[in-house]
Amino acid sequence: MMKNINIEKDLLIKEISEKIREIRRELDLKDVNLEILDVEVIYEGKDTLLNIYVLTRSDKSTVIGPGGWVVGRLREYLKDRFPGDLKILVDTYIDRLILKKKEERALSTLKSISLKKGERILVLVQCSYDLGVLDFLRR
Repeated sequence: MMKNINIEKDLLIKEISEKIREIRRELDLKDVNLEILDVEVIYEGKDTLLNIYVLTRSDKSTVIGPGGWVVGRLREYLKDRFPGDLKILVDTYIDRLILKKKEERALSTLKSISLKKGERILVLVQCSYDLGVLDFLRR
């Protein structure tokens, strides 16, 4: 079963990569090498979140395109394939790993003070990178 999921994911990555190249050509943008390392589909209420993880920040800029045109057209192309409102997030794989590590540390801290689900806490947000952890804590 896991093999099928990986095959589907590999096909989705390939399709997204090819579509991004096609969109960039249509917009008369430079054809560049792009490496998508992973995709993640998350269903949240009425929304579907498609997270695209790329190797570098240059790849991230390539996927987003000037003014968000490339990712916007990609969303239009993919929106009927997913339930609800499709939202696409593009990030570097290393930023994903950093965020997961911060989430693990935050969860560990909460467990160490015996915080239970539903209890309220005061959170000091130090920088924009902490906002992802704040979303995690809300869940």
